[in-house]
Amino acid sequence: MDKFDNFLEESSFAYAALDNLGSLVVILDTEGRIIFFNKACEQTAGFTYRDIKGKYYWDALLEEEEKNLSKAFFLNLKSKDFPLNIENCWKTKSGSSRLLLLTITNVTKEANTLYFLSGTDITDIKRMEKELLETNEKLSAIIHASPLAVILMDQNFAVLSWNAAAERIFGWPEKEVLGKQPPMFQGEKKEWFHNIGQQVLKGRFFTGLECRCLRKDKKEIIISCSPAPVRNYQGSVVGIMIVAANITEQKKAEEQLKYLSYNDMLTGLYNRAFFEEELKRLNTKEQLPLSFIMGDANSLKLVNDTFGHQEGDRLLKNIAAILKKVCPQEAIICRWGGDEFAILLPKTKSEEAQMICQRIKQACSMCKDSPVQPSISLGTATKEKSTDNMMQIIKMAEDRMYHAKFIEEKMSRMQLISTLRKNLAEKTGKTEKHLARLQEYALQLGRALDLSEKELEELTLITALHDIGQVTVPDNIINKSGPLSQDEWEYIKNPAEHSYRILQAVPELAHIAEHILAHHERWDGKGYPHGLKGEQIPLLARITAIADAYDAMVNGRHYKKPIDHQKAIQELQRCAGSQFDPHLVNLFIEAINKKKTTA
Repeated sequence: MDKFDNFLEESSFAYAALDNLGSLVVILDTEGRIIFFNKACEQTAGFTYRDIKGKYYWDALLEEEEKNLSKAFFLNLKSKDFPLNIENCWKTKSGSSRLLLLTITNVTKEANTLYFLSGTDITDIKRMEKELLETNEKLSAIIHASPLAVILMDQNFAVLSWNAAAERIFGWPEKEVLGKQPPMFQGEKKEWFHNIGQQVLKGRFFTGLECRCLRKDKKEIIISCSPAPVRNYQGSVVGIMIVAANITEQKKAEEQLKYLSYNDMLTGLYNRAFFEEELKRLNTKEQLPLSFIMGDANSLKLVNDTFGHQEGDRLLKNIAAILKKVCPQEAIICRWGGDEFAILLPKTKSEEAQMICQRIKQACSMCKDSPVQPSISLGTATKEKSTDNMMQIIKMAEDRMYHAKFIEEKMSRMQLISTLRKNLAEKTGKTEKHLARLQEYALQLGRALDLSEKELEELTLITALHDIGQVTVPDNIINKSGPLSQDEWEYIKNPAEHSYRILQAVPELAHIAEHILAHHERWDGKGYPHGLKGEQIPLLARITAIADAYDAMVNGRHYKKPIDHQKAIQELQRCAGSQFDPHLVNLFIEAINKKKTTA
């Protein structure tokens, strides 16, 4: 138990009284260490007694510049006459400073001297004194430094003071407006301002009035202004003060937020939340017949998997642009969600809604400015009578749309695959002749293996589509004549996975996706993408790899000259057992030689 604990043990009442006293109380031992720190001190300094107990007063609480002088002062307290009045500046736990007026007294008991520091926080008092002394200068400085326009006017609305912010916001320098009425209020706004001014002169306050006005450069801005009466010492209104802020950008931001809350960011169409509000508003007898069209973009997943989400987004934006162009002005068009769109057509008969659907489809078929032609499945239904349930009308349109999609989606997917093959031929130079040769080589080996007709059909599809993922490879890489870098090689490897994802997105072709994914695997397990080995590699993929390699050798590529049949055979034999299935290589050589002999 320390000295102060012994001291206070004699009177717990005294301890409680000091701790709960409204004034600041600090008790130091003879060496200047803190042995008591009441609750008022804790609130002022932010430190708890536990934080600073036993620490030297000057180290624990005083500002850096006060420490040395204060240390010398407190260590020489024995030579002082008490009570002493001092000012100390405390540095609080939060880093702020508080100015204190303290009275120091001492108590000696059994040769031990304790020093009591008691007093009050005079920070605010000192600040108020300073402010009172500097009121006029400070008010002027505050007004001119304020980010808000502050304008003082007399009872005739003549400008008496026009601060720097007013110059910046409105464009007129003070010297051009003194003695004149505020120039930013023109036309009908001048009459508005005079009406407000007359009410202010009668003692009324206004807060946050929004008004459009003109700058000196004739640009329109929006301000928020608060006119208030100015009174003399007798209380009479002698003028007007306007405090104004330029809220033009804020209003633009608010409009943008409002726009985003009701519009789809990608397409610019209304979003579903706005659409549903409009549906409530328009679902009235006066708007009948009320037609509803539901649409679903075809092959969006396939486009995303093939060209990336950027091209998928472009497809959705193209469809949105078509809808806005084709639909009548009064139509409410929204992105319903994902790849779905909805159109609400007030006072529109069923026949008219169907004609709009036809115009949308026609516009899609004529859109040629992107690698993917827009396609959308549509369904429509019309509310003819007030008793018809609108939710059932929407459900009917959805069902018709899904029925149309069931029919059209396959056609759309196959059309896209055809487009991809065309793009691939243009990109790589792999013509239909190349595909025909490749299919013939693969089918020769397939027949040598006595494959079934179904397997031969699958082999035909695989050879036709095995490199379709190469449409995703940048032209500068796919047409490069020199060796590929490691990063470029990664691009070349990825198309096998792109081909896989493309075909997985087409139910009619998904069954060959695994074979195409695996046709770059090697017999020794050193291929890609999964490092399959030996007969882990699907048979049709092994066949395709041999046929593709042979065609590449005897017909060449843009980066490699062709070699003759015999050298190609020797290369296949060299790679048998490492890159290719050795058994299939032997069968292929027999089949191809037999074909050449009989040709």
